[in-house]
Amino acid sequence: MLAFCFGLFVSAFAFWLIEMWPIRRVFQGSMALLGGAIAPLDLLPDYIASVAIWTPFPYFGYFNVKALQGMLTGRELEIHCLIALSWIALFAVAFRILWKLGLKRYEAVNL
Repeated sequence: MLAFCFGLFVSAFAFWLIEMWPIRRVFQGSMALLGGAIAPLDLLPDYIASVAIWTPFPYFGYFNVKALQGMLTGRELEIHCLIALSWIALFAVAFRILWKLGLKRYEAVNL
């Protein structure tokens, strides 16, 4: 659900940008690096890992793997679920706002 809401949020920027591929690549790179797909966050420098923990990116993979490995306590799992639900709510609300603003400003481009 988080990935879906995040994708909607990013795609809503298409109302204002003609080329979306650079934005998508930045977010995909962030998901890969800060989400733990390239290397676990445990191997990143502390200053990067401490910032990455509060972004939505680790919830795309890193914390899921940690939970499946049994490396999170019940309390930690609850906290991370609440943080992930907060990100879902934030992206859903932000998407609705961007969607409404974008529909008012939309202009078709004839290619």
